[in-house]
Amino acid sequence: MPMPRKGGNMITYDQLIQQARRSEVLQDEATMEPAVKAVLGIIANRLDEVPARLFASELPKPLTYEVLCGGPANVTDLSVEQYFDAIANQFHMPRQHGERLVSTILQVVCHNLSPEAMRAVRNNLPQDWNHLLQKVGPREAVQ
Repeated sequence: MPMPRKGGNMITYDQLIQQARRSEVLQDEATMEPAVKAVLGIIANRLDEVPARLFASELPKPLTYEVLCGGPANVTDLSVEQYFDAIANQFHMPRQHGERLVSTILQVVCHNLSPEAMRAVRNNLPQDWNHLLQKVGPREAVQ
């Protein structure tokens, strides 16, 4: 299912993967797909169930709540810095590449979430996570 975008447009899973490639740290689809799932899965697992379900409901399939939160995840207390490190370690890249990958994927997703979903996510995350979302998200969702 395509992801809602402001103005009534939709983004598909393939478009999300293509836009995520802008990070220029991973180029092949075989690695980019698990990276997108990992980046968004950590966010979804960091949230309480209701905002996590709302967040996942606005993502294109196959990025469902069950897919993002279905694996063994112990990320409920991760800081943003630990988030960058976790992604960098999982994909065997320097930390700064992990940070760029996370930022690129979140930028694409945050610019395509409804204001309601963005508020729910932001209201359920600590200050350091909100600061990250402010850096990558749309201006109207930052207020």
